Amino acid sequence: MASKENPIQLMSWRYVSYTEGSSYIHLMIEPMVDEPDLLYVPKEEIWNSSAPDWAKNRKKEIINKILGFGWKRDLVEVEINTEVLSMDTLFKPVPGSILSTEGGEKLESLNLFHPKMPLTKDKEMIRKIWYEAEKKFAEAVKGEIRLFLDDVFQSNSVFNRITIPILKTNPNAKMIFYKKGSPNLN
Repeated sequence: MASKENPIQLMSWRYVSYTEGSSYIHLMIEPMVDEPDLLYVPKEEIWNSSAPDWAKNRKKEIINKILGFGWKRDLVEVEINTEVLSMDTLFKPVPGSILSTEGGEKLESLNLFHPKMPLTKDKEMIRKIWYEAEKKFAEAVKGEIRLFLDDVFQSNSVFNRITIPILKTNPNAKMIFYKKGSPNLN
């Protein structure tokens, strides 16, 4: 059973889940190219108003536990204006995302980022495995991809440096750009 002394932490390609109680906190990760990945963390006031009771007023402590866990991945904390995503269950991948595909599910099941997983200790090799998966995913996309122009795309993100260039050349993919608040999203 998860507790303050013995939390459960799970690392995915695009998020980390953490629990000490009956619900999980999920923090999003922006995978980057050749630099530490970005761990998006709500600002203090937003954390305290949106976190489950067991996590309120403990942001620094919990983030330090996540960052200090020994993941086979380099992370840097970035504060943003968003609420804590909390659920009674583990995070479910967005339909149509790499994590929802058979290949993405298989890679996730290997738990490559966990410090005790024996497959490899090489952080760079794990990155390259995921970079290759992103390439294959973008090459296999068929249909529409809807992107919001107002969203900030990190210039050195995997999405911006690997996925988008391949999607642009994929004859089966149609990228559609919207401005936030656009009435025509169907």
